[in-house]
Amino acid sequence: MVPSIRRVALALALGGVFGSLVIAGSAHAIAIVCADPSTPGASTSNTALVCTTPSGTCNVVSDFTATDGCDLDFGNRDVVFAGQFDVNSASLTIKARTITVQSRMNARTDTVQRGGTITLTATGDGTTAHPGDIVITGRVEVTGNPAGIMRLTAAGKIDLPATIPLVANGNQTTATAGTISLSAGTAIRQGGEVFAAGGNGGGGGGVFYVAGTNIDILNDIDTSGGVNDGGAVLLAAGDDITIAQPINVASINGGNGGSISVRAGVDALGGVKIGGALTITSTLLGDGGSDIDSGYDGADIALSAFGPIAISGAIRAIGGVPDGSSGTLSVDSSDGAANTIGPLDGDLTITGPITLATSGTDSDGGELDIVAGRNGTVSGPVDCTAANGGDISIVAGGDLAINTALLANADTTLGDGGSINLRAGDASFGTLTVAARVDGHAGTSGAASDQLYSGCNITIQPQLTFNANGSALFGGARIDIAAPGTISIGANSQVSALPNGAVFLTYATPPVIAGGVAFNPSRTDTVTTTSLLYPVCPVCGDGIRQQGEACDNGAAADGACCNATCSAFTCPTATPTPTAAPTATSVTPTPTRTASPTLTASPTQTPAGRTPTPTTTATPALPLVQPKPVLACERALGQASTTLITADVTTVERCSLDAFTCVQSQAAGVARDACIAAAQARCAAKFATLDKARSKFTMTLTTACGGEPPRVPLALLLAPSVLAFQTINSSCQRDANLSLTSLGAIASCVQFSGACRAERALAIALPRIGDLLPSVIDSEISAACVPPPAGDVGGLADPAQAKLALRCQKGTTAAGRKLFLQRLATARQCVDGLLKCRLSGRPLTACAKIAAHCQAGLAKLATGSSSSAAKLATSVDRACRALAPSALFGPDGVGFDAVAARCADLGIDPLGDISAIASCVARAYGCAATAIVRRALPLVDDELGRFGIALDDDPFCAEPTPTPTPTATPTVTPTATPTVTSTATPTATPSATPTDSATPSASSTVTPTPSASETPSPTATETPSPTPTPPPFIGCGNGVVEPGEQCDFGDTVDGDGCSHDCQFELLIPGSGQLANCVAEWALVNPQNNPPLGAGALPSYAQRCVDGDPSCDVDGLVNGECHFRVAICFGLADPRLPDCVPPTALAQYVLLVPRPEATPTRHPTNVANAAALIQAFQELSATPASGSDGNVFTFDPPLDLTPAGKCTGVADFVVPLGRTGKLRGDALTTPPPDRTSGLKDRDNLLLTCVPPP
Repeated sequence: MVPSIRRVALALALGGVFGSLVIAGSAHAIAIVCADPSTPGASTSNTALVCTTPSGTCNVVSDFTATDGCDLDFGNRDVVFAGQFDVNSASLTIKARTITVQSRMNARTDTVQRGGTITLTATGDGTTAHPGDIVITGRVEVTGNPAGIMRLTAAGKIDLPATIPLVANGNQTTATAGTISLSAGTAIRQGGEVFAAGGNGGGGGGVFYVAGTNIDILNDIDTSGGVNDGGAVLLAAGDDITIAQPINVASINGGNGGSISVRAGVDALGGVKIGGALTITSTLLGDGGSDIDSGYDGADIALSAFGPIAISGAIRAIGGVPDGSSGTLSVDSSDGAANTIGPLDGDLTITGPITLATSGTDSDGGELDIVAGRNGTVSGPVDCTAANGGDISIVAGGDLAINTALLANADTTLGDGGSINLRAGDASFGTLTVAARVDGHAGTSGAASDQLYSGCNITIQPQLTFNANGSALFGGARIDIAAPGTISIGANSQVSALPNGAVFLTYATPPVIAGGVAFNPSRTDTVTTTSLLYPVCPVCGDGIRQQGEACDNGAAADGACCNATCSAFTCPTATPTPTAAPTATSVTPTPTRTASPTLTASPTQTPAGRTPTPTTTATPALPLVQPKPVLACERALGQASTTLITADVTTVERCSLDAFTCVQSQAAGVARDACIAAAQARCAAKFATLDKARSKFTMTLTTACGGEPPRVPLALLLAPSVLAFQTINSSCQRDANLSLTSLGAIASCVQFSGACRAERALAIALPRIGDLLPSVIDSEISAACVPPPAGDVGGLADPAQAKLALRCQKGTTAAGRKLFLQRLATARQCVDGLLKCRLSGRPLTACAKIAAHCQAGLAKLATGSSSSAAKLATSVDRACRALAPSALFGPDGVGFDAVAARCADLGIDPLGDISAIASCVARAYGCAATAIVRRALPLVDDELGRFGIALDDDPFCAEPTPTPTPTATPTVTPTATPTVTSTATPTATPSATPTDSATPSASSTVTPTPSASETPSPTATETPSPTPTPPPFIGCGNGVVEPGEQCDFGDTVDGDGCSHDCQFELLIPGSGQLANCVAEWALVNPQNNPPLGAGALPSYAQRCVDGDPSCDVDGLVNGECHFRVAICFGLADPRLPDCVPPTALAQYVLLVPRPEATPTRHPTNVANAAALIQAFQELSATPASGSDGNVFTFDPPLDLTPAGKCTGVADFVVPLGRTGKLRGDALTTPPPDRTSGLKDRDNLLLTCVPPP
């Protein structure tokens, strides 16, 4: 979520779309044509058309129509709309110090047209007298077919006291509702009804409120829908949220219920107190509908607060009959930090009824997941019954009291029972008290599920029943009652898991069991002080430092050096600091920042830099080559240099873009200066982090290559036949004033030269970097290789073009950086594979296969419609095509005219369009990557040249391709040259001289040389048979998911959803129950918004802004978000320590979305289901079966070893303002201690929200 102040700034940067002249109107309203906003000052001059006075408060007392829309900027004036303002289906944009709407403001239509867009922005002036409020006592409407978009952004509060202040309904039967988005710097108070409801054949809309302090819902919110599902409601506040009237996201006809997401106490939004409370006293309704074909699922509801939660209203999300599943409900009052109670943890009290049940004959009950940060009390009835019972999990950091019946049973003969998980004491010594029956029984022919009752102490009241009975056809359920403290079970209680189940009591202190208690079957007791079934139960002051405690103030532990809550030490030396063992001084000292060499005016490296000077002096013998340390050193050189250069270019790029954002979004003066000042602070932190990365780079190389004695002697680092740094000695002397006489000098040369080449490439992709970077950082110290300032410090006058320029610039730099890193990674992988093959003495044919893979990987970067260069061109075109040429090339825009000469040097002349820009950027980054690899891994050309492969044959690269082997070295008879491998003897032979390239002549560089084989014959005709169709390049980053990889996006870069080692970066499990590592959703959403859900795990309710390329794969603001989703199975997830990864999967059922017999009714849902099923086929060839084509049954079971196997990535489309749902059931084969498999149901909610 974006802080409110940032939303205001973004809103201020938005331009309108229309233009200005008064024309004759009707008798009831004055018709006007507003000036086109591309005309300088248009939005300000338009105000004269509606204001009766030129200064002071503008009172708009007449009715106006502007059928082409209007952009009104009142500057530092207040405005009151007492007359009606209509723009039909066009756009109305209003900016003022404060805004009051007393009449009607319409961008609505009754025809088959989309409703318009209304944007209101109240800026305030920074004073308490004018904080920037929006007050709607009239009505604002964007109803249409479908409805439009409404955005209200206030620096102060938003107050809606009117009867029906905001409306974005779908006007016709088949119309979908629109989007209502409110963002306030302080509070939002909704006193009237807010509607974004769809027709029977349409879908509900979206209502999104973000407030710096409080949100009060004092009247209804209705986003109900029809065939295309109910809508979405999202409320987020820095302090408290109160919901005193109903919220309706149900489907009234043949669709799924929508979604409700509420988060209180989010301090980052600007709250005035620590955390916040959530109070719900009215109904939350999210029922699924039914039609002639089937039933549909209930809503997904997520309620959370960094503070207390009290719910007395009813919550209902039932499924439609006959086969609709009930919805999900998540309630969380924790701070996300497990096993400790902090100031943001709150008590949780539920006294209202929760109904996640359904009466359908082929339905599933809902899923209830409750987490209390402190103490939890559930007193309202909980019902998750259905044909197959739902799942209930309730946990508390402290005490947990269950005062109401919990029902998760099956109500049909064939139905399965639901699971129950109750736990107290995760963060303190809490007691679980159960005072009502718990029922999760299955039908007479169904399977029951497990039940777990866990606490530090457990009290079970008399006359209760815990029912997990099932059918004799299945293995039976397991009921566990476990506590390290006391267990008390009241008289005549029944604990039953008949006929084939089991009952276990696990304890450290003998339980107190009253008379008449029955365990069916007989219980099995385990006496132990430690068990995975126990909660953490930390006790501050008991003298034992337990999980969740930073220390313990008991005398037996940290005593007076620990604070009262056991959360922090109070003594500076409370714990002994380990002393590092003394080590010998390294011969490769770490270079300091002050010793950084100064760049000379030689931008290119001449071929002479690759040719050692001949000498007649006898060359000393090389030390014995040990392959393992040499290979480790080579890999460290490649990886560390890539990591450092990535950090450097990313830091410089992001700081420059921060400055560019300020220039384009803020007018020169106070606002821009404030923006620049904030950017300076951010960039200072970024460069401090970069300095640490530079130090880590040298330490990494010292660890891998240096030491005493050095792991790789300097002679081997320099030798052309080993790591070949001798071949770049002259260029390091010339460019960096360094002679390569130590590992430290090598590290400095690689670091300095690599960063410079990357920054020069960035300077082409970001033409104004020379002016931008100095405004936020001292470029002479931290980025010495960017061009000097040109004096172009202005921004575009047209806000719309300015926004497009910013998008173009960001898209261009991101695309160039991605190509750059792909080239680095591919070249590094080539060297890694070929050097390992050569030094390990593998057969020539094996090395030739690696070379073929390498050649294919290099070719894929440069040629073909799917090449990296082609993808860059597509990305740049998509980012920049809407930008006017004057803004694309001019000095106040992106400024590509400034790099025309440099592009001409790279062979791109003229630089006349987007295609030429893309080609120049691709060539600049490609040449930079080639030069950097040659500097960090100078052996690259020789390793590739042995197989006739050239790293880069582009004649326009600044550094020409060097000759693969030195030609001026003393000749050594090739027939006497043994292979330089671990089999070499330590005798001084000619092969050990650093001038012997192990290649008999330059002409043999296109074929494997005899030195790589076991045959001493120098005949150059022993060329391996060419591979007609080489397989794809093997390894992470080649765009193909291979064994051991979960994903592969064609790069080895973190932060794009797939990590550098090709593992998904965001995995979303369920609530942390024992089976929740069976299946987890993988989602590409690097912003991870919101970051945490229940139990400090990622939230299953995720959001994406339409057009944000990090989560919306098409990167377009086009009314829908394209999420990338996969499913991973059998994960060894450290976040779920109690879950043992399964070894095999028996079945997977895709519950939502599902294919349908009539796809025209729900085309988006059907397409999403098809995409998920197709993605599943990439994991297993097993076809989908079942009546809905959504069941995967594996016979034999699907092997999940090694852990962490994933489906392919599906393109999951969610319309703007809507929430897409995913729900699936995974069933494992029976674990060793069970006769039935574990079931894991996981949900995922994906909401597409409009740009600010």
